[in-house]
Amino acid sequence: METILFRLKEDTYSAQEEFNALKASSRKKKRKMDLHNKNTRMETENNITTKLIVVALLSLLVGFGIGFLVFGDKEGASNDATLEEVDSTTEDILDLGSASETPAPVVVDGVSLVVSDQNFGDTVFVDSVSLDRASWIVVYEDNNGVAGNILGAHLYDEGVLTQASVTLLRATEPASLYYVKIHADDGDREFDFKKDIPVVDSAQQEIVGTFTTSDGTPR
Repeated sequence: METILFRLKEDTYSAQEEFNALKASSRKKKRKMDLHNKNTRMETENNITTKLIVVALLSLLVGFGIGFLVFGDKEGASNDATLEEVDSTTEDILDLGSASETPAPVVVDGVSLVVSDQNFGDTVFVDSVSLDRASWIVVYEDNNGVAGNILGAHLYDEGVLTQASVTLLRATEPASLYYVKIHADDGDREFDFKKDIPVVDSAQQEIVGTFTTSDGTPR
């Protein structure tokens, strides 16, 4: 009888140990599962956060690119227009119609200018000129019967000159009319058609000569 009771106690103890072991194993598995789920959840949240950051950066870059294309092109177009104006001014030298504030004309006495018809080319010759101060001899192209764009200018000091010449930035053309005027220098010895304006005589008339180019070979 005692032997049977001992065995029952031993079997009960073994069953309790097995139960305790299973229970501990179950808790261990549950902890592992909870830890796995937690890690998975954190990884998922991190992935979502990373994707959101990437999408935000891409949106920012796309918006910047569109803005650059829109406003950059406008700025580029504005710069191109400015360059075209400079090129046009360089080609035509000066457009008298753009002058805004013109100083009072300089009245001169004893100033004369003689110019004859001549061949076309990149230099204009003046037969004679008499100056009472440092002045510019300026060559204009014709614009429907009046002086148009300035083609070239040369500064000469006071005195009487024969065979004066003006080198042009754009050559004259055959069978065309041109004008030559005298402009008073404002003292800086740099030509500025807004400041160095044509001189006038006592009757307030500009001193101007005209010539026509021939059809021959250019100089």
